[in-house]
Amino acid sequence: MNIQSEPQDSGVCGSLPGCALTTSPLDGPLPPVLRWKQGHQAFHLLLIVMTSLLEESCILLKREDWNSLLDRLQQLVVLYDAATACMRYAADFPSSEYERVVRPSMMPPAIRPGFSGMLNRDHEQMLRTLRKFKAKIAILDASTCSSVANRSAVAEVINAWGQVRASQRRNRRAHSHVCSELVIDGGSLLQKFYQERAVMSELRSHLGG
Repeated sequence: MNIQSEPQDSGVCGSLPGCALTTSPLDGPLPPVLRWKQGHQAFHLLLIVMTSLLEESCILLKREDWNSLLDRLQQLVVLYDAATACMRYAADFPSSEYERVVRPSMMPPAIRPGFSGMLNRDHEQMLRTLRKFKAKIAILDASTCSSVANRSAVAEVINAWGQVRASQRRNRRAHSHVCSELVIDGGSLLQKFYQERAVMSELRSHLGG
C-alpha cells in the first residue's frame, strides 16, 4: 500500500521558506509551523472545555454540590496538565526555526501587527470565569459546615482546588520556559508592536503630525 503525503498547506506555512508540509509520520519530524499550529489548536479545544468546567464549578459551588464540584476540579487538573503537554509539543523544535519560520508566520504580511495569544477571546473568557470562581471559592471554609460529612466534603473540594492551582503553576512555568528557549530577545510580538507604535507616535508629534 502506498502512503501518499498530504498536499502542502495553502495558508501561511506553505508560503514560507523551508515549510513545505510533508505529511506522513514516516517522512520524519513535523515541520515547526505545523507542530506549532497543531499544538495550539489542541490547546484551544482544551481551553473551551476548561471554561465550561469553570462555569459549571461556579454553579455547583453555589448549590453546595460538593461531589460534583470535586469531579469538575479533578477534571480541570487533567486539562491544565494536558495544556502544558500541548505547549511543550508545540514548541519542540530549535529556536533557530522559531526565528526563521514560526515567528514570521505570526507577523505582517501574514497577519495583522501585534498578534498575541493573549488577545484570544476564548482565552480571555476562560480567565474571566477563572477569576469569578477564585473569588467564590476563596471564602469557602470547611470549619463552618454544619455536619461532619459536609466538612469532609468541603475539605476535599479545597484540597482539589489546591491541586488545580498547582497545575496552573506548572503551566505558567512551562510557558515561561518555552518563551525563554524560543524568544531569544525576550520580547513578545505584542510588546514589540506597542513599542514601535509609541516610537511612531512620538515621531509624528515631533514632526507636527
